[in-house]
Amino acid sequence: MRGLGDAVRAIVKQLDKQPVLLRSDDRENAPTQYRYVSGADFLELIFGLLYDRYAIEDLPKLVEKTYENDFRPLAKMVFEEDDIEIAQGMDFSVTCSETNRSELPDKRLEYWTKWIGEADYTWVCPLWFPQGMTVSQKHPRRFDIPTLLLSGEYDPATPTHWAYRAAKSLPFGQVVVLRGIGHDVIDSDPCGSEVVADFLANPRRKLKTGCIEQMQPPQFTAAAEEQRQGPATQRAAAIRSPKQMRSPYRFRHRFSTSPKQH
Repeated sequence: MRGLGDAVRAIVKQLDKQPVLLRSDDRENAPTQYRYVSGADFLELIFGLLYDRYAIEDLPKLVEKTYENDFRPLAKMVFEEDDIEIAQGMDFSVTCSETNRSELPDKRLEYWTKWIGEADYTWVCPLWFPQGMTVSQKHPRRFDIPTLLLSGEYDPATPTHWAYRAAKSLPFGQVVVLRGIGHDVIDSDPCGSEVVADFLANPRRKLKTGCIEQMQPPQFTAAAEEQRQGPATQRAAAIRSPKQMRSPYRFRHRFSTSPKQH
């Protein structure tokens, strides 16, 4: 297989040209489901995977299998139950303030506009910000309040460089980047909570939380390597807690049940 990035681009191009129809596994007392997945849907699924620490480890396998036209891992993720809860008000505030992304390259702007249009935001945003965003709300403000900015190394929603950018207007701000973590910093690893506790104990003191240096990178497993793993390794993956194994896909309701027009 080609490089991971090239493979993703090839998959997206093919699925945008011809969305794939996926079928759910047969489950007891559950009707069979069918869903079309386009290139934009595939990108959004990857976006969702980057929210969860353990789902990140499965990303190379998903890309490799999909590139080889083996859609079983993709179907498993698409039809998995989603139990993730989000702060809906914060989600609206962030997304609705960024609905106009004209600075994006053409293709990215196309996906962004489509994502906004297919989601709940087209009717929420006019209600959430009835007067629109004012100029003052679009510029950073300087605060002398001690501030902790937590960031995951693989965070797709609020990238690490955003935290460092925000810290420029926060003289007493501290940026902590947790290795191998996506967006869910607090729940993905106990170190996130330890950092918060240390900060709250003395907000003006420079953090020296020991667990930060001990964070490990994701243990990526490609499809071919998985076949060589022994039963013990596979059992270890199977006994992860429900929190660790939860579905990473936040917006599954956006998948269509019929082919999309292109």
